[in-house]
Amino acid sequence: MLYIHDVWVNWFDSAVKGYEVPEFEAWKRDDTVELLDQSPLLYLTEEMFDYIENSLNTLPADLLEAIHNKGYMRKNHERQQIDYMAVITDGYRVLIFDTDGTDYPVKKSRPITRQHQLALEMVEGTHKLDFSPPKETEVTWGSVADLICDIEDIHMRGLTRREREMKQILMVSLSTLAHSKSIEEVRYWYTELFPAAMIDITTENWSIEDMVLDMHDHLSEGWDEQHIDFGTKLTRYTKIRDNDWKELHAARVTKVDRTKNR
Repeated sequence: MLYIHDVWVNWFDSAVKGYEVPEFEAWKRDDTVELLDQSPLLYLTEEMFDYIENSLNTLPADLLEAIHNKGYMRKNHERQQIDYMAVITDGYRVLIFDTDGTDYPVKKSRPITRQHQLALEMVEGTHKLDFSPPKETEVTWGSVADLICDIEDIHMRGLTRREREMKQILMVSLSTLAHSKSIEEVRYWYTELFPAAMIDITTENWSIEDMVLDMHDHLSEGWDEQHIDFGTKLTRYTKIRDNDWKELHAARVTKVDRTKNR
């Protein structure tokens, strides 16, 4: 078993997708950072790494057994044992997780740059461990709203931490329209996003699901002023994390103003 020491972590609870766990460069000054005194280091296959990074599913029993009580953290100058915690890598990516006493990765963090590189160096010349994801029943989406809230990793690439958070809020707000009982309400927001649809007869007989999915497909791509303008209006209407959106938007405006004044 390999061990890595003095690992700084910035825990994100219940992060299902890897993009919900910001890289070190995106940590904020008011984030709570902790020090892990000793952490098991696991060299995993890409499949196993993806399973942990992009889910909150049950971890393999043999993996949990391998790391049980082998991690320690420093708190108030005391060394405290952790039930199930580890630093994992597939030889390219690095992630830290803590099950918080459960059997799934409740908390996740990225390492700081120096420790990322150290983890890669430590596994060089060693073999990947033979852990496999448990066989799960195939996930089926219960509704269009579920699909909308599950943003694919590819649609978050290249975005800053703030932009990712805003996109998540936008999609959750959009998902509420999938539950609407009023086709007039949904059509209003559809034409707000696509003004040309007001005169487009091809969308005249579209259902609520058709319009919501079309909005989702469009808003999934990239991030620009249209996303921000539409999101500002929609979150104000739905009241879904409206205050969080306002704070993130205000931070963006402040940063833009500072850039202009340089």
